[in-house]
Amino acid sequence: MNFKYYLIFILTTLTCANCELCDTGDIYLNFFVQIESVKKSIDVLKLRVDVLNENNPNCNCASIDSKISQVFENFGVAQKSLDYLTTRLDAISANDKTSHYGKANNNDNLEIPQKILAPEITEIEEKYSTIMDELNTVKKSVEILKQKNTVLESKNLEIWKNYESNKKSNNELKLEMEALKRQMSKILAKAEATEDYENKPLFDVRVDKLPEFRKHCTQDPAPVDCKAATKCSRKSGYYKIFLPDSRAKQIMVFCDIESHGGDWLHILRRHDGSENFTRSWSDYVNGFGNVEGEHWIGLENLHALTNYNGRQQLYLYIEGFDGQSSFAVYDNFVIGSARELYELKSLGQYYGMGQDDMTYNVGSNFSTVDKDNDKWSKGNCADKYKGGWWYNFCSHLYPTGKYGESFGWPTPDGISHPAKVMYLMIRYYSSTRTY
Repeated sequence: MNFKYYLIFILTTLTCANCELCDTGDIYLNFFVQIESVKKSIDVLKLRVDVLNENNPNCNCASIDSKISQVFENFGVAQKSLDYLTTRLDAISANDKTSHYGKANNNDNLEIPQKILAPEITEIEEKYSTIMDELNTVKKSVEILKQKNTVLESKNLEIWKNYESNKKSNNELKLEMEALKRQMSKILAKAEATEDYENKPLFDVRVDKLPEFRKHCTQDPAPVDCKAATKCSRKSGYYKIFLPDSRAKQIMVFCDIESHGGDWLHILRRHDGSENFTRSWSDYVNGFGNVEGEHWIGLENLHALTNYNGRQQLYLYIEGFDGQSSFAVYDNFVIGSARELYELKSLGQYYGMGQDDMTYNVGSNFSTVDKDNDKWSKGNCADKYKGGWWYNFCSHLYPTGKYGESFGWPTPDGISHPAKVMYLMIRYYSSTRTY
């Protein structure tokens, strides 16, 4: 009977011990599940911190990383404790099976699992509590970082909007710059065309056309002098003008816009001796030579220009072989008709360098080698000086004389200087014009 009760006591005790072990196993399992859950939460927090670091390179997240690292270290310690607890539980379970066969009479051994496991479970619970505290601290830090990240995202959005606005403004500026570049290209092209045109020495109405930048100018369709002919081109060169008496005859002339205020029409040009000026009366009446070189405009043309086109100025330019030059300007140049033998009727007031050498000839008729109209009774001045001119008792000035010999002008000391260049020009007189 006693054996029966003793056996029941042993079974009851073993059953209680087994229950305690099962309870301990349940506690361990529950704690393990919580630990795994915490680990997953920390992994998520770790990822979120990494994202914050990536989105905000300047963010100071070192403290968060340090705290998470500390949590993982504590998890490592807890994991070791759990591993140790697992080993002990396995050993106790083995002892529990053995006690059914040979150690049922030892009551003290039934209390071993509870005594052994209690301190370790308490230690694990303390570790768990520490981990949860640290985890809460990490959560708070993450919340702070989230708030900062929200502010940074707002600032980034504002920066992005400003960037888009600036990008749009930059695109508009680029379009304006392109328009300015095209405009500048047109201006430069026009400037180059202007420079090329200005650098071209002469304008020839026979071949040259007005450039685009001059085409807005309204050209006189029937110019009677160089002022009208050069209105749009404003360049020295060769132009066609109409004689002002009837505008029926058109002649080619050389216009000079550079000398003494411009608008000068050349009536005589000599500069290299290429043209023979020992000519007949007919040649001097009609004109001869090439307008592009040495030439005489003709007495009949000159009569029309000085009588039917208003008051005319006469300009003489003379240059010697020694480089010395002189000029003379007269403000009322008029010659007579063919019936009057193209008399030099007027020169007007003199202005120039040196002495007045041409007023002496006023009132003289024009003479040539074959038509002597001068006042020298002993001979023909035109024949003597080899060219037609308004000779009185001959002349002080010989614009049509033989080139290199009698062609020249005297100085105040009476010495004659052979001329290399001599131009005679006329233009419309203006009292407001300055030389």
